Amino acid sequence: MAELTKKALSEALTDLLRTRRLDKITVAELTALAGVNRQTFYYHFSDIFALVKWTAYDRYHKLLSSHGFGPGMFRHEVYTLICDGMVANRTVVLNVYKGMDDAHIRRALRAIVDPEIEKEAVRIAAGRLDEDDLSFVVSCYASGLVGVMVAWLESGMEERYRGKLDVIFTTMEKSIALLVSNLVAD
Repeated sequence: MAELTKKALSEALTDLLRTRRLDKITVAELTALAGVNRQTFYYHFSDIFALVKWTAYDRYHKLLSSHGFGPGMFRHEVYTLICDGMVANRTVVLNVYKGMDDAHIRRALRAIVDPEIEKEAVRIAAGRLDEDDLSFVVSCYASGLVGVMVAWLESGMEERYRGKLDVIFTTMEKSIALLVSNLVAD
């Protein structure tokens, strides 16, 4: 039952985001559209941002599984699917972006990107990196990727930034191993 309630709230949020920015949506509107009461909303989510995060994770995992990918599969194709999904839902994505501050956006993107990059770095390092070096690898790559993603959102998801994301994905796949090797050699 809890999952159905979360999905109903998520769908209500998505419907509202098709016509307005996140910062213009209220919990009262969400609960009325989802057919639940305010107390139910707060039982599941601390605020609208928590619902946005849950919705993003839910869509992310459904997208991956529908194409045969699982979490931790750091592949160019995975990030291309994510970008394609964002483009397909451009209005919703941009209404979230425009309704959140930069720090929230970066934290939300890092919450998705960091674990994926960490899993890839751990796989490549095969136990040869300590926690500090592993954290450094994740921070370097996640910061760069999130920075370009934010620039892409800021541009209204222009195609020229999409091309830069593709370059970053390809480069990251090849260069994480080089950075790990250099850190191990030190």
